[in-house]
Amino acid sequence: MNKFKVHDLVVASRIKPWNFGDLFHISFNGNLEGIWTPGEQAGFDTPGEQEDSTWPYPEPPMSAICVASTLEGCFVGVFPNVARFFEKDKLPHMNFYVYRPKLTGKERLVSPDVLTSQRLVWDAHVTGEWRILDPVQMEISGEIQVKNTNKSVTRMTHPFNDRSLPLESVGPRDIQIRRFK
Repeated sequence: MNKFKVHDLVVASRIKPWNFGDLFHISFNGNLEGIWTPGEQAGFDTPGEQEDSTWPYPEPPMSAICVASTLEGCFVGVFPNVARFFEKDKLPHMNFYVYRPKLTGKERLVSPDVLTSQRLVWDAHVTGEWRILDPVQMEISGEIQVKNTNKSVTRMTHPFNDRSLPLESVGPRDIQIRRFK
């Protein structure tokens, strides 16, 4: 598959950081503070990719740093990669470190609206996912604990918010997050 090139993404723009709210990234690793360079997304991006490579809404390879506008959106975004810890391992909770980009206004960002309208990320309208296309200083801002979501109703959405497409599971609807200082 050809790599998605930033110059092909004419919708990337420089957005002043004060023109929208906070952005977050969650990780099991608490030692990542510093300059992050865009790269390929880790793990499985699409539901069912582990068992079935016929997922109809694959994300194009894109060198980026994925962030979301809420902690809940971050968790829903990584849920396919970590669901096994709740579903198979039956962990009572998962702890994540929270990182925030220190944006200067020079970075190119792709908004959830663009990721959705350009059909790049099938669930960006639910997760509030943004993609940062340039190196950025990431600062740790705390730790959260997400309680096991196995008893939560599954959240369903139309991919790309397109009601002509069938509903798909996009993780748990009810997410309980406890924030630590």
